[in-house]
Amino acid sequence: NSDSIAKPDPPAPEPPEPEPETVVVPEPPAPEPPEPEPETVVVPEPPAPEPEPETVVVPDPPAPEPPEPEPGEKEPEIVPPKEFVVRFAFDSSKLNDEAKITIEDAVTHAISIGSDKISIIGHADSPGPDDYNLKLSERRAEEIEAAFNAVLEKRSLDPIKFVTSGKGESDLLVPDEERHPDNRRAVIIID
Repeated sequence: NSDSIAKPDPPAPEPPEPEPETVVVPEPPAPEPPEPEPETVVVPEPPAPEPEPETVVVPDPPAPEPPEPEPGEKEPEIVPPKEFVVRFAFDSSKLNDEAKITIEDAVTHAISIGSDKISIIGHADSPGPDDYNLKLSERRAEEIEAAFNAVLEKRSLDPIKFVTSGKGESDLLVPDEERHPDNRRAVIIID
Protein backbone atom coordinates (compact mmCIF):
# COMPACT_ATOMS: atom_id res chain seq x y z
CA ASN A 1 0.00 0.00 0.00
CA SER A 2 1.11 2.95 -1.05
CA ASP A 3 -0.43 4.46 1.69
CA SER A 4 1.81 2.76 3.58
CA ILE A 5 4.70 4.41 2.65
CA ALA A 6 6.83 4.68 5.36
CA LYS A 7 6.95 8.01 6.75
CA PRO A 8 9.99 8.91 8.40
CA ASP A 9 9.61 8.92 11.97
CA PRO A 10 9.11 12.23 13.34
CA PRO A 11 12.20 13.37 14.74
CA ALA A 12 12.56 12.55 18.30
CA PRO A 13 11.97 15.48 20.38
CA GLU A 14 15.17 16.89 21.33
CA PRO A 15 15.95 16.38 24.89
CA PRO A 16 15.28 19.44 26.74
CA GLU A 17 18.29 21.50 27.23
CA PRO A 18 19.57 20.88 30.60
CA GLU A 19 18.95 23.71 32.78
CA PRO A 20 22.02 25.54 33.33
CA GLU A 21 23.52 24.60 36.58
CA THR A 22 23.06 27.18 39.08
CA VAL A 23 26.40 27.87 40.50
CA VAL A 24 26.23 29.70 43.69
CA VAL A 25 29.13 32.00 43.81
CA PRO A 26 29.70 33.05 47.33
CA GLU A 27 29.67 36.71 47.78
CA PRO A 28 33.07 38.11 48.35
CA PRO A 29 33.52 38.86 51.98
CA ALA A 30 32.68 42.37 52.87
CA PRO A 31 35.82 44.38 53.08
CA GLU A 32 36.93 44.69 56.65
CA PRO A 33 36.39 48.10 57.94
CA PRO A 34 39.70 49.91 58.03
CA GLU A 35 41.38 49.85 61.39
CA PRO A 36 40.64 53.05 63.09
CA GLU A 37 43.65 55.31 63.08
CA PRO A 38 45.02 55.79 66.54
CA GLU A 39 43.50 58.77 68.13
CA THR A 40 45.83 61.70 68.02
CA VAL A 41 45.93 63.22 71.43
CA VAL A 42 47.06 66.77 71.36
CA VAL A 43 48.90 67.59 74.55
CA PRO A 44 49.13 71.30 74.97
CA GLU A 45 52.67 72.56 75.53
CA PRO A 46 53.26 73.77 79.03
CA PRO A 47 53.27 77.51 79.25
CA ALA A 48 56.68 79.07 78.94
CA PRO A 49 58.12 79.79 82.38
CA GLU A 50 57.76 83.28 83.56
CA PRO A 51 61.02 85.10 82.93
CA GLU A 52 63.03 85.78 86.05
CA PRO A 53 62.82 89.38 87.02
CA GLU A 54 65.93 91.13 85.85
CA THR A 55 68.44 91.83 88.56
CA VAL A 56 69.35 95.40 88.41
CA VAL A 57 72.66 96.24 89.99
CA VAL A 58 72.66 99.67 91.38
CA PRO A 59 76.20 100.83 92.00
CA ASP A 60 77.03 102.25 95.39
CA PRO A 61 77.05 105.97 95.36
CA PRO A 62 80.55 107.35 95.20
CA ALA A 63 82.21 107.97 98.53
CA PRO A 64 81.87 111.55 99.56
CA GLU A 65 84.91 113.64 98.94
CA PRO A 66 86.76 114.49 102.12
CA PRO A 67 86.10 118.04 103.14
CA GLU A 68 88.56 120.60 101.92
CA PRO A 69 90.96 121.60 104.66
CA GLU A 70 90.46 125.02 106.12
CA PRO A 71 93.03 127.56 104.99
CA GLY A 72 96.18 126.98 106.96
CA GLU A 73 95.05 123.47 107.99
CA LYS A 74 97.11 120.52 106.75
CA GLU A 75 95.53 117.47 105.14
CA PRO A 76 95.76 114.37 107.29
CA GLU A 77 98.88 112.48 106.34
CA ILE A 78 98.68 108.77 105.63
CA VAL A 79 101.51 107.22 107.56
CA PRO A 80 102.68 103.71 106.70
CA PRO A 81 103.10 101.31 109.62
CA LYS A 82 106.38 101.80 111.42
CA GLU A 83 108.36 99.08 113.19
CA PHE A 84 110.56 99.41 116.26
CA VAL A 85 112.84 96.47 117.09
CA VAL A 86 113.82 95.67 120.68
CA ARG A 87 116.67 93.14 121.23
CA PHE A 88 117.09 90.87 124.24
CA ALA A 89 119.91 89.01 125.97
CA PHE A 90 120.06 85.24 125.57
CA ASP A 91 117.24 83.43 127.41
CA SER A 92 115.85 86.70 128.82
CA SER A 93 112.79 88.92 128.59
CA LYS A 94 114.38 91.68 130.69
CA LEU A 95 114.56 95.10 129.00
CA ASN A 96 117.98 96.74 128.85
CA ASP A 97 118.60 100.51 128.59
CA GLU A 98 118.71 100.44 124.79
CA ALA A 99 115.33 98.63 124.75
CA LYS A 100 113.81 101.30 127.03
CA ILE A 101 114.97 104.06 124.67
CA THR A 102 113.44 102.23 121.69
CA ILE A 103 110.14 101.92 123.58
CA GLU A 104 110.19 105.68 124.42
CA ASP A 105 110.68 106.40 120.69
CA ALA A 106 107.77 104.07 119.80
CA VAL A 107 105.48 105.81 122.31
CA THR A 108 106.40 109.23 120.91
CA HIS A 109 105.68 108.05 117.37
CA ALA A 110 102.32 106.50 118.34
CA ILE A 111 101.23 109.71 120.06
CA SER A 112 102.36 111.88 117.13
CA ILE A 113 100.20 110.00 114.64
CA GLY A 114 97.34 109.33 117.06
CA SER A 115 97.62 105.57 116.63
CA ASP A 116 95.65 103.06 118.64
CA LYS A 117 96.65 100.09 116.46
CA ILE A 118 99.78 98.70 118.02
CA SER A 119 101.01 95.12 117.73
CA ILE A 120 103.96 93.53 119.47
CA ILE A 121 105.41 90.26 118.18
CA GLY A 122 108.02 88.46 120.27
CA HIS A 123 110.69 86.14 118.84
CA ALA A 124 113.33 83.77 120.17
CA ASP A 125 116.47 82.12 118.83
CA SER A 126 116.59 78.37 118.24
CA PRO A 127 118.55 76.79 121.14
CA GLY A 128 116.14 75.08 123.53
CA PRO A 129 112.78 73.32 123.16
CA ASP A 130 110.19 74.85 120.82
CA ASP A 131 107.51 75.28 123.51
CA TYR A 132 109.97 77.02 125.86
CA ASN A 133 111.03 79.42 123.08
CA LEU A 134 107.40 80.15 122.23
CA LYS A 135 106.63 81.10 125.86
CA LEU A 136 109.83 83.18 126.04
CA SER A 137 108.80 85.11 122.89
CA GLU A 138 105.34 85.76 124.40
CA ARG A 139 106.93 87.03 127.67
CA ARG A 140 109.12 89.40 125.63
CA ALA A 141 106.03 90.89 123.92
CA GLU A 142 104.23 91.25 127.28
CA GLU A 143 107.25 93.01 128.83
CA ILE A 144 107.24 95.58 126.04
CA GLU A 145 103.50 96.14 126.43
CA ALA A 146 103.93 96.81 130.16
CA ALA A 147 106.87 99.18 129.54
CA PHE A 148 104.96 101.02 126.77
CA ASN A 149 101.97 101.60 129.08
CA ALA A 150 104.33 102.71 131.90
CA VAL A 151 105.68 105.42 129.58
CA LEU A 152 102.11 106.49 128.69
CA GLU A 153 101.22 106.68 132.39
CA LYS A 154 104.36 108.74 133.10
CA ARG A 155 103.12 111.16 130.40
CA SER A 156 99.63 111.17 132.00
CA LEU A 157 98.07 109.31 129.05
CA ASP A 158 95.65 106.39 129.17
CA PRO A 159 97.09 102.92 128.71
CA ILE A 160 96.54 101.09 125.43
CA LYS A 161 95.58 97.47 124.93
CA PHE A 162 97.92 95.93 122.42
CA VAL A 163 97.74 92.88 120.22
CA THR A 164 100.63 90.77 121.48
CA SER A 165 101.85 87.43 120.22
CA GLY A 166 104.91 85.24 120.24
CA LYS A 167 106.38 83.31 117.34
CA GLY A 168 109.05 81.40 119.22
CA GLU A 169 111.83 80.37 116.87
CA SER A 170 109.58 80.15 113.79
CA ASP A 171 110.72 83.41 112.20
CA LEU A 172 114.48 83.67 112.55
CA LEU A 173 116.12 86.68 110.91
CA VAL A 174 119.47 84.88 110.80
CA PRO A 175 118.64 81.19 110.43
CA ASP A 176 122.28 80.09 110.00
CA GLU A 177 123.30 81.28 113.49
CA GLU A 178 121.34 79.72 116.34
CA ARG A 179 122.24 82.36 118.91
CA HIS A 180 122.34 85.45 116.73
CA PRO A 181 121.08 88.51 118.70
CA ASP A 182 118.76 89.56 115.84
CA ASN A 183 116.76 86.38 116.43
CA ARG A 184 116.17 87.38 120.11
CA ARG A 185 113.86 90.29 119.47
CA ALA A 186 110.39 91.75 119.67
CA VAL A 187 108.90 94.02 117.03
CA ILE A 188 106.54 96.88 117.86
CA ILE A 189 104.33 97.68 114.84
CA ILE A 190 102.49 101.00 114.96
CA ASP A 191 99.74 101.57 112.39
